[in-house]
Amino acid sequence: SGTTETVVRAALEVGKQYQARRCVLNLSGGAFNSRLLQKVTRYLVLKRNVVVVASVGNRVGGACNFSPGNA
Repeated sequence: SGTTETVVRAALEVGKQYQARRCVLNLSGGAFNSRLLQKVTRYLVLKRNVVVVASVGNRVGGACNFSPGNA
């Protein structure tokens, strides 16, 4: 757990450290909706070839309403 800023910083560090290797980033969330986390998730997938697995939507509602699932 952590703040959105902490999660974003960690995700970007993964993209930086593992850009030359295969990498899977597993994120679990569901309590927030963050445009920044959406952008970072898209960046990691599209520019750094990181596979992002997102587990979200623990509350009533679909994953499309929560970050990073809605990226």
